[in-house]
Amino acid sequence: MENRGIRYGFFFLTAVILTWPLILHLPTHLPLGTETAATVPLFNLWTLIWNAQALAHGYAGYWNAPIFYPEPGAFALSDPQPLTGVLFALPYFLFRNPVLAYNLVLLGFLTLNGVAGGGLHPWPLSSERERGEPHPLLLSSKQERGENILMGLFAQSLPFVTREWGVLQLVAV
Repeated sequence: MENRGIRYGFFFLTAVILTWPLILHLPTHLPLGTETAATVPLFNLWTLIWNAQALAHGYAGYWNAPIFYPEPGAFALSDPQPLTGVLFALPYFLFRNPVLAYNLVLLGFLTLNGVAGGGLHPWPLSSERERGEPHPLLLSSKQERGENILMGLFAQSLPFVTREWGVLQLVAV
């Protein structure tokens, strides 16, 4: 397996560990973070469902979300999360379970936080190591790889991020 696959798998596994026991309840439970009530996660879930449904209908009437009826265009005054909604749409339509789709997006964001944090010092590709070509910015040492992993773990477990699992749009750093 290429280093990239190992890297994504490693940071996905650490995302699962960080959010434990969420993996046991993916289709049924929303993470709250430090929130005492589920208001924000439930509103985010509704927002993502609205985005997925709007995507399926070519965004017709997108800004006139029914939750803000009768005020026209009021969805623009909210946090519409259109890009997160696009990511949410695939698992939402595939599994027909909005909570599962929400949690998969959360785990995906945490995984990408780790990959991006570890990518601040990119890992040399195995083909570069085999040819003896060093990465233009790095030496391919074990110490550097450890630093990359540590940077990724820091990015995944930032206190701000771990406290805000209930506010999905704040998880993606």
